[in-house]
Amino acid sequence: MRRLIAVISAVALVAGCGSSNDKADTKTTRSVTVDGTKLTVPDSPQRIVVLWQPTLAAVTELGFHPVGATGDATAEHGLAPYLPANYQTKSITIVSNSSAPDDINLEKVSALKPDLIIGVATGNKKQTTLAPDLKKIATTVILNWTGSSSWQQHFTDVAAVLGAQAKAAGVVKDYKSRIAKARTQISDPAKTEVSIVRVQSPSELRLETPVSFPGIVAADLGFSRPATQQKPDSGKDFASVSPERLSDADGDLLFALPNLDNSGTAKVIESNPLWKTLTAVKAHKAFAVDYAYWGATDYYGAFRIIDDIVNAATGKGQALS
Repeated sequence: MRRLIAVISAVALVAGCGSSNDKADTKTTRSVTVDGTKLTVPDSPQRIVVLWQPTLAAVTELGFHPVGATGDATAEHGLAPYLPANYQTKSITIVSNSSAPDDINLEKVSALKPDLIIGVATGNKKQTTLAPDLKKIATTVILNWTGSSSWQQHFTDVAAVLGAQAKAAGVVKDYKSRIAKARTQISDPAKTEVSIVRVQSPSELRLETPVSFPGIVAADLGFSRPATQQKPDSGKDFASVSPERLSDADGDLLFALPNLDNSGTAKVIESNPLWKTLTAVKAHKAFAVDYAYWGATDYYGAFRIIDDIVNAATGKGQALS
């Protein structure tokens, strides 16, 4: 059974008193059980700080407006893959080092006067270690994150913490509806092998397996996957190969994911001598897509993946040459 690690501050209920919202100044609490663990959390929190970008996505998808988050708002894509369209990012204070989201600035977190902090327990244990300091600032919940395959369960856990299960059910229903509609637009997806390859660097390709985020969405759409992309490396959700093994990235429909930008992906892959030999390339079924969304591990990203795949499969996408 998955574990949820929760740290509750005894003084947390007065932490958000700087809010101008009267409801935020008169705190009440409620009990909630998440994955077998009973928690006491603020009722209707008004000043939420999130320490994981998929958490930022979940919180905003559920109708809340966090005051602080980790990430890099100045990057090319910034926080866009984790927010609704046209969201006012200036309302969110970045509380981490932009190049290292797990490096949390406690002073920035404290200055925001949060009433709830939501973080994650990952393999590096950084946020788990930081929890005693976070709990001195506000009620802190640390949710377990075991990898990209955690994205749907993480959304459900965040909804439980926020008491937004009804809203969450609507988001999940929307996802399933989009999947169902997409499957009617694609001709027999089960007979189509979808290849998903990330260009990590000029010397490394990462083949996304069925347990990766885009692999899960592709499976929900009913596609099959190449035999070379079934087994991930130990402890990963991808299989790392050298560019000399580009043929392992072949399929009926190929999606190339950039590490930084789409032009970089095209240059690295299309300059490979093996590129022109691939079945997908010869059939004009190879496409560059935006890794910022395809790697986002949230429903915003999942919706983008569905749209990209449908466009490619129905001849509406711009194929790589």
